[in-house]
Amino acid sequence: REGSGPKRFRQLSIGGIPCGSAAFRKVEILTMDRRNLAFDRTNFILLAIGFAIVVIGFILMSGPSSTEEAFNPDIFSARRIKVAPVVCFVGFVSMIYAIVRKPKDNGADKQLDEQKKED
Repeated sequence: REGSGPKRFRQLSIGGIPCGSAAFRKVEILTMDRRNLAFDRTNFILLAIGFAIVVIGFILMSGPSSTEEAFNPDIFSARRIKVAPVVCFVGFVSMIYAIVRKPKDNGADKQLDEQKKED
């Protein structure tokens, strides 16, 4: 029914941010700073290196297998039993370090914080 009761306006939003007079101030506040990100560039590089080490470990584990007709003693080689699992373990540990590592806060972010406090 039009005309009865108070008019209700649907609040428009863009990406979950309401549009209106105060919305543009909220957009400025809600923009992500680099310091708010969980990972920085170094974390991603360390994660990629750890992943590559794990892949190398799995490649070292690969090789021909034994069949029912023929036994292949290469399946018990030191490379496949000792070296490759250690390489994979080192890769997994380095990936965990890359995830846990806290990005360092540089001076530019501190200057932005001071400017926002002044405003």
